Amino acid sequence: MLSAAPWYLSYRSVAMPALAAIGDRFDAATLARLARRTPDPVLRAATIPPIRTLVIGEIFRRMPSQLKPSAAPPNTVIRWDIGDADRLECWFLVFEEGRCRTTTRAPETQPRTTLTTSAHDFLRLATGAELPMAMFQSGRIRISGDLFFAAQLQGMFEIPTATRPAR
Repeated sequence: MLSAAPWYLSYRSVAMPALAAIGDRFDAATLARLARRTPDPVLRAATIPPIRTLVIGEIFRRMPSQLKPSAAPPNTVIRWDIGDADRLECWFLVFEEGRCRTTTRAPETQPRTTLTTSAHDFLRLATGAELPMAMFQSGRIRISGDLFFAAQLQGMFEIPTATRPAR
């Protein structure tokens, strides 16, 4: 007897092309504006697997294009641990020669700092809906490693807002 595929496999086959189409048609500022206007319960739904992986992946895919070239640190790795005890996603920002790339594979270089947050808080941070320092002070972002360097991250990227379009 053949069993039906798990619901998330068919969901992913529909969600991936839809997210790709959205990503290609809307710039980062438009997506950020839409996320900030989305009611919190709906935004939380976007942070539940399997869609969470797609949403977080799209944010990290866009990060290199949002880097301010003059602010890029030399040869540095930043680790992001995003999620909760049930499922933690690990992403790396790798800075080399004034450029940034993102990956889920651990690079050879040890991270200079590690930031840990929930998927919901990461989404709010990436869309400019929350201030990073306020999130740190309230314990919603935990930082290990170089704390001073982590405080400078906010200025390294153009975080899209309703009034400031992405590059």
